[in-house]
Amino acid sequence: LALQFASRDLQNDRDIIMAAVNQNGLALQFADNELRGDVEIVVAALTQNNSAFAFVNDELKSGITSLTQFAAVSLNTAFKQNNLTSGWNKAPDPEHMHERKKRRR
Repeated sequence: LALQFASRDLQNDRDIIMAAVNQNGLALQFADNELRGDVEIVVAALTQNNSAFAFVNDELKSGITSLTQFAAVSLNTAFKQNNLTSGWNKAPDPEHMHERKKRRR
């Protein structure tokens, strides 16, 4: 984790931190506190190593009680950023489900 020995300027550089956490999620611990609260960086770090949750800044952690909740929050953020809808709040179409069961037989 070379980031540990990097200058403060590099530890404050979003692109450097993103590259580092994509390579090793635990690099999050050496990022500036503000970047440890950046949802995109945190998601990248957790995707690489879920133990990085220990280094998420307290402000972001305070609203999240579990990794599952964090995943939901981060997915929701990703959907919003990409103008997508998740469809999670839609009930399944019973007709579609019936047709699907027929095809399995």
